[in-house]
Amino acid sequence: MRQVVQVTRAAGDVSTAAAARDAQAQTQIRYVTRTQIKETPTYVDAATDAAFGVPVGLVRVHDAAALGLDVSAVPDPAGRADGDASSVAASDLGRAIIANYGECRADQARLAELQDWLRKQVLVARTMDGAAGQD
Repeated sequence: MRQVVQVTRAAGDVSTAAAARDAQAQTQIRYVTRTQIKETPTYVDAATDAAFGVPVGLVRVHDAAALGLDVSAVPDPAGRADGDASSVAASDLGRAIIANYGECRADQARLAELQDWLRKQVLVARTMDGAAGQD
């Protein structure tokens, strides 16, 4: 019985440590993403937005990817060719891409931590199996 308590405690410790590491990683990723979004006007200023229109086709492709749809499922603005400039500013597109990559990095970190947690939980469970065989 004492071994069961020890193994249960060890499994809880693994979970607590994993949650702490994940929280730290998520905080860091959010900070970096917010900073990059905030700094976008430094690299893509109003003059750049005015000089370079984002093509309608690029907006459609981006929206389709974000929604998990085929591009043909995203409506094209009436009378606008894919090569025409859209009303989306380059800086806005940049911020959207940064936010999307930030979410991707957050998911990637979460998954890596979950995989590590699972490996460690399996080791803890094997320890319990080994201890049970010694009784």
